[in-house]
Amino acid sequence: MRKGFTLAEVLITLSIIGVIAAMTMPVLIGKYKEKVLEVQNKKAQAVIVNGINRVMALEDSTDLASSSLMACNKNKSCIAGVIAKCIRTLNDNVSSDSYFDKEYKFDNGNFEVFKDSAIDYTFVSMDGVYYGLLTDVENNTISIFSDVNGKKTPNRGGKDLCKYVLTNNLLLVDHCADMTSWTPSATCDIDHLDLCSPSECNALSNAESSCAYNAVQSKCICMNRGGEN
Repeated sequence: MRKGFTLAEVLITLSIIGVIAAMTMPVLIGKYKEKVLEVQNKKAQAVIVNGINRVMALEDSTDLASSSLMACNKNKSCIAGVIAKCIRTLNDNVSSDSYFDKEYKFDNGNFEVFKDSAIDYTFVSMDGVYYGLLTDVENNTISIFSDVNGKKTPNRGGKDLCKYVLTNNLLLVDHCADMTSWTPSATCDIDHLDLCSPSECNALSNAESSCAYNAVQSKCICMNRGGEN
């Protein structure tokens, strides 16, 4: 007698396989996307570390304290000039706003616009990664923020939005996990003009005062309508 499967048995088997595939595929895709972000994170770290190391080599500096990045003393245009020596950039925020001006989701479930005005300088590398540098002159460290896939999703703190800290002896420490619960620092207002981006500065103008961003000095300047600072 010839043995085989009936059509009903084949259809039932295919249905079971389809259900299992439908249950497992989202998990597999999710793991794949997380792995891609991990690889992009490592690449972003390599770009910034190799770039800064090249600057240090050109300047014959052995630590951040003696580097031109610290000598810039948070001046945006100065930092841009240093970065241009070691990393090819598509654009930066010397005369425009930060490239992180979009909503990211954090572990508290809230969507926040990651626009930390305290960041000294932001730029986009040739591969589309967003970077932000925040120098700490007192401790001779640099906090580096990155959106490792640029404009693409998931726009999640601790996923594509990461943070690294470069120590004085050029050791890069990964603080990506810290970005899962990021909270904004002090923001631009009339008492914190040094934190204002160009558009934020202009928005401060009102019936009593006129504000304009000075690109040369890299800061917001406000004067009351009577002409006093």
